[in-house]
Amino acid sequence: VASVLLTGVSLYSASYKPATVEAGSEQPAVRINNLKLTEEEVRQEIASRGWTHAEPPRDAASEPEWLSEMITRELLVQEAQRLGLDREPEFMRAIERFWKEGLIKILIDRKAREISSRTHVFEPEIEAYYKKLIAGSGPAPQEPLSVLREQLERKVREEKETQAMEEWLADIRRGARIEVDHEALAELK
Repeated sequence: VASVLLTGVSLYSASYKPATVEAGSEQPAVRINNLKLTEEEVRQEIASRGWTHAEPPRDAASEPEWLSEMITRELLVQEAQRLGLDREPEFMRAIERFWKEGLIKILIDRKAREISSRTHVFEPEIEAYYKKLIAGSGPAPQEPLSVLREQLERKVREEKETQAMEEWLADIRRGARIEVDHEALAELK
């Protein structure tokens, strides 16, 4: 997987050319050297950066902070590419780590939504949880179940979702072929 990713990143990096505006397409809103960004691309960049208060420039002489940062970031990317940094092994490893973390995040988010959508909490579970709190070694709740019902339902739901997630991860692990060379790892010390 890593070699496929690194090959793909190398090919992308080597073939990356800044966007150009073709005849009949939208006029660029921002041009940074050969890179031409349409208004929609600028909107997407603003959204991806979380710049919720990105105000448009008042005039040609004013440059809002978000625009200045966007231009600076792109100039730094272009300079790094000019120096060939996008083809160095260190960069490739960083992209691989980012790619893996992104995949894991998307997978876990999707699985969490799936688990949440099929997790139901029933009244007997809430009552049993309340009774467990009363009988437990810690301080017993002072409020009656009717007052704590929503809070306890959330807690029971969280526990059920956590258990379902742990079971899913255990199933993945059980289905995998994992080999560990403990001698090789012993040399890590």
